[in-house]
This record gives sequence, structure tokens and C-alpha cells, in this order.
Amino acid sequence: MVRLMSGEKKMIATIIVMLIAVIAIGYYMVEMQGENNGVRTIVDMTGRVVKIPAVIKRAVVFAQYTTVVALGAWDCVVGTSKWAPYNTIIQKTVPNIDKIWHNGSATSFNTEEVLSLNPDIVITYGGNGGYVTPKEQIEQLENAGVPVVCVNIYNISDVYKCILLMGQIFNREQRAEQIIETMQNAFDMVKNKVSGLDKVRCLHTWSSPTKVTAGLGATHELIVNAGGVDVASSLNERYATVDIEQIIEWDPEVVLIWGSAKYTPQDIYNDSQWEDVSAVVNHQVYKYPKISTWDPEVAMLQVWFAVKIHPDAFSDFNIQNYADTFFNKIYGIDSPYEWS
Repeated sequence: MVRLMSGEKKMIATIIVMLIAVIAIGYYMVEMQGENNGVRTIVDMTGRVVKIPAVIKRAVVFAQYTTVVALGAWDCVVGTSKWAPYNTIIQKTVPNIDKIWHNGSATSFNTEEVLSLNPDIVITYGGNGGYVTPKEQIEQLENAGVPVVCVNIYNISDVYKCILLMGQIFNREQRAEQIIETMQNAFDMVKNKVSGLDKVRCLHTWSSPTKVTAGLGATHELIVNAGGVDVASSLNERYATVDIEQIIEWDPEVVLIWGSAKYTPQDIYNDSQWEDVSAVVNHQVYKYPKISTWDPEVAMLQVWFAVKIHPDAFSDFNIQNYADTFFNKIYGIDSPYEWS
């Protein structure tokens, strides 16, 4: 056996340390080269692992286009949904929306037209819900070399997750955190104001007065967070059609109408079948603005729910001023909706 002198041991140890350092630096350089070559790996909201460009310059956005505005990333958008020009927030924040390709929607679009836009990425809806992009169209895009990221939103927690994901996609992580902080401030304010108050029986009606949102989804959470009891919560689904006898049995004290519904509180007041329901007797049927429960403004809708369910807790509260401040922080505009 060859014995090494102490000096030789020190030299060998130094060489080993240097080799480890070289290997580490080499590995780091490979990682950096991969990043510089434009490769990032993310996991979308349906659990799909997707490789996307390091920098997104051209995006087709079928889902959550107002969130892209909130992130300050709209300059990357080269195509969007046919429904985008009808969105009030898009109308107020994207003056050239008519000049941007908007032919098709998440559920149906011309793949060749999308590919002709030379997108770096397509963002759409996926998962097991009804409003999703068909798998074959996703495969067509991916086979053509275009990464597809799917979002999937069922509740308020998913809205937060989506904002963080979109922030990651567009390299706007810090802005995403700012948006969530503004939203959370609204939720916390509501929680503080309704804490300890008596619960109020509430019903949220959807596309018709007897089609209700039930125990799953964002509107159920909005009712509960606002100090209400969702009388339809025992129905373990997102939407359910019930008969008027069931509504009379539930006897909601407050009825809240989906903003996109084609009927008004007056239609319910004028319907003799509803005349004995407490919300009608006490004139507490309300319809909120036509906004999304899948975007940052869901936090503003939470405030509105609380104001209608517990008005006494907000007697000194100016909801329109609050909304203007909220929308300025999120979208850089006063609220385009009236929050009466």
C-alpha cells in the first residue's frame, strides 16, 4: 500500500473539490442553456406536464383573457375567444380588440387558423367539465408543435391557482401575487364584517328562476363566506333544476340572480308562485352585474353578496367607491359596473 504524505492528501482533496465545482458549474450552465434555448416545464390545472417557451411573445387565449389583462400581459395576445369583444372589462381595457383574431372559442375553433397565428402557446379550458376544448383539437395543436395549457376552475381556490399559473406562464409572478393580495383583502374585509352575525337563508338562481346553483362551485362559497346559508347546498352538484314547491319549502330570505340571466328581480316579484317566499315578501331579490366568477373580480362579487345578505353590517360602506378602488388595482380602470 502506498502511503500519502499530508501535503499530497491536501492536494488530492483540493482536486476533488475543484472537480465537484466544475461538475456543478457545468450542470448549472446546461440548465441555463436550456432556459436560454426557450424551454420551461409547467404543470397545468388538469395535471398535464407542458413544455413552454421561456418567454411568451405570441399567445392565443381562449380562457381567462381578463386575467391576462390584469397581469399586464395583453401585449402578448395574438388571438382570443369570439366572446372576448363582448366582455365589458376587455372593452374598457383593450381598445383594439376588434383587430385581434377572435374566431372560435374554447369549445370549438379552426385549428388551421390558430396555427396560422404562429402562437408560442394556446391557453384554453380542459378537464371534465362541459366547457372544454376537445382532446383531438389539443392533440392537433401539440402535434404541430404548439404547447397547450389547460385551466380548470370550479371554486375560488381554483381562481387563485389559475392566476398563479398565468403569472408563471407570462413571467408575471410578482404581479399575480399582488392581484391575489388585493382579492384576499376583499375576502378578509367581508369575513370581519359578518363574523358572529346570524345566518341568512339564501338561494342563488341561474339561467331560469328554478334552475339553481347548488352545493358545488364558487357561488356556494360566496354565500357561505358572506354569512349566509345556501338552502340548495344539499344538492351535490353545480346546477340543479327544482320545482317551485322545493323553493317554497326552502323559503330563502334572500335570492341572488346570476348576472347573465335573462330575467330580473321584477319577473320573480310578478310571479304569483313566488308570492309567499320570504325574499319576495320582504323585497330582497337582487341581480348582480354580468361578471365572471372565474376571474379576479369574483372578490368584488363576494363583497356584493355580503352587502345584500347582511346590509346592516355595511350601513356606512360605499360599495361603488370600493369597487372603483378594487378595479383600479386589478385592471387600472374604475369599475365598469354599477354596484347598487
